[in-house]
Amino acid sequence: MELIKIVMIGIVTVLLAMEVKAYKPALGTLLGIAGTVLIILLSLDRVLLVLEQIKSVFSYLGTGAEYFMILVKVLGVTYLCQFASGICKDAGFGSLAEQIQVFGKLYVMLSGMPILFAFIEILQNL
Repeated sequence: MELIKIVMIGIVTVLLAMEVKAYKPALGTLLGIAGTVLIILLSLDRVLLVLEQIKSVFSYLGTGAEYFMILVKVLGVTYLCQFASGICKDAGFGSLAEQIQVFGKLYVMLSGMPILFAFIEILQNL
């Protein structure tokens, strides 16, 4: 039921923003951002549930927890960059959106290096 509510908020926000954007483009963009923030706020309980599940996974991992934490950070960065890039595109700043995506890809690549090095070390020890 919550999914339907979030989908409906998204659709109504888009329809309203399209109508308002014809008369005041800046207001239409702000309405889109407000709808996005509302959906995020409604999704916070799900995010907290996911964080609790991640904590329970950490308790089982032991020594490999630092690698799992890297994966969680990478996932967070991808969502954050996608969110920021989408807002920039909606506001008409496509080049800024592309730069945010490039930065996100570089961050993911650099964050994943410890996992790559650990994998190479494992292969060398075989």
